[in-house]
Amino acid sequence: MNDVCAPTYGQVTGKRLRVRPLARGEDDILQDVFDGMSVWSRYQRYHTAMPRLTPANRAALSAVDGRRRVALVAERIGPTGWVAEGLGHLVATGTGRAELAVEVIDAAQGRGVGKTLLRHLTTVAEALGYDVVEAAVLTSNTTMLGLLHRLFPDARTTVEGETVAVEVRIG
Repeated sequence: MNDVCAPTYGQVTGKRLRVRPLARGEDDILQDVFDGMSVWSRYQRYHTAMPRLTPANRAALSAVDGRRRVALVAERIGPTGWVAEGLGHLVATGTGRAELAVEVIDAAQGRGVGKTLLRHLTTVAEALGYDVVEAAVLTSNTTMLGLLHRLFPDARTTVEGETVAVEVRIG
């Protein structure tokens, strides 16, 4: 697990991007990414109006254990150090299954951050022994649905009201 979640570096749109595990207590990163998202982006990610990230939300999102709950942060180097541009979450939902979700600050959307996080989350899920990753995406989130389709062309999708359930077999 440690090798899989070790920080990795790459180029996304010509700039250096680091993906690393979010550590317990890094609530400031959760808040920074949340603050970098518009009301619409927050709605697309959380499926509800989220005017602020409550202490309970922060606690739930940062409750990582490296096995059943994993969070990754994507960062770019800025003038004063590393700056968070996105987060990815992987949460076990049952035997061999985990749900994944990503959120990217508005200024970094469309630059490959979400795609990079999804690829890393899938790699981590496979290394942890999950057979299936799943996601719940609002039907209005056509950008994320398109990205998931491009990354996982064999994914099974089911429309459930205003949500699309996406299921991907990995490994």
